[in-house]
Amino acid sequence: MTKTAFFDASIDFKSLSDESQRLDKLRRKVSSDGWPKDDQAAWITLTAMASSTEKCYSGIEKILKNLLQELDGSIPSSHDWHRQLIERAASIGPHGRPAILDKAFAKTLHDLRSFRHRERLSYVANLDPLIVLEKAEIATKAVKSFGDCIAQQCSSDERTEPPIDTPEG
Repeated sequence: MTKTAFFDASIDFKSLSDESQRLDKLRRKVSSDGWPKDDQAAWITLTAMASSTEKCYSGIEKILKNLLQELDGSIPSSHDWHRQLIERAASIGPHGRPAILDKAFAKTLHDLRSFRHRERLSYVANLDPLIVLEKAEIATKAVKSFGDCIAQQCSSDERTEPPIDTPEG
C-alpha cells in the first residue's frame, strides 16, 4: 500500500472530522435537552442534524473513492457504484491490496448510505426525528473509526492491525 494515499486521506479527513464534531455536539444537546419546542427551531435542528449526518457519510465515501482510485487504479462506475465502492473497500483489491474495511463496518456504511438517500430525497417533515438522532450517533462513531484506520495506515508501511471494526458505543 502506498503511504501517500493514506496521507492524502488524512488531509481530507480533517474537514470530515470537523463536521462530525459539530454533529456530535448537536446530537448530544438534543439527547440531553430534547428537541426544541418551537416548530421552526425543531425544523432547523432536524434539518441540520440530517444534513450533517449525510455529509459525514458522503465524506467517508469521498475518501474511500480517492483511496481506491489511488490504490487500485480504478473505482466502480456502474449505476450502483456507491454500493460497489463499499464492497470493494471491504474486499481484497484487484492487485492484492488488503481490505480497508471489515464486513461489519461495510454494513454500517451501507446503513448510512441508505439514510443519505432518504435524507436527500425527502422533505424534512417526512424524517423521523428519532431515526435521525440514531443515524447521527452512528455517523459520528463511524467517522471516528474511519479516522483511526487512516491514522494507523499513515503511521505504518504495512498493515499490522485488522481493518476497521464496527463502531462501538
